[in-house]
Amino acid sequence: MDPRTVYRMLKPHLDEMNPSEKKELSELITSLPPEKITCHHRKVFSLKKAKENLKVFCRVEMEKEKAQSQV
Repeated sequence: MDPRTVYRMLKPHLDEMNPSEKKELSELITSLPPEKITCHHRKVFSLKKAKENLKVFCRVEMEKEKAQSQV
């Protein structure tokens, strides 16, 4: 998709934005990516790893509920 087509698609939405939102969007588009990796990027898991973590979490929670119901 060429830039003109993208602009034509976004134009109605851009017209509705206030100047501060336009400025923030412009900065996001034109800014360079951060050199330093932030904590957020380190916490992003692959889909496989996320599924494994979810299964472990569910298993632990079910064991906690079982223990509480027996007490």
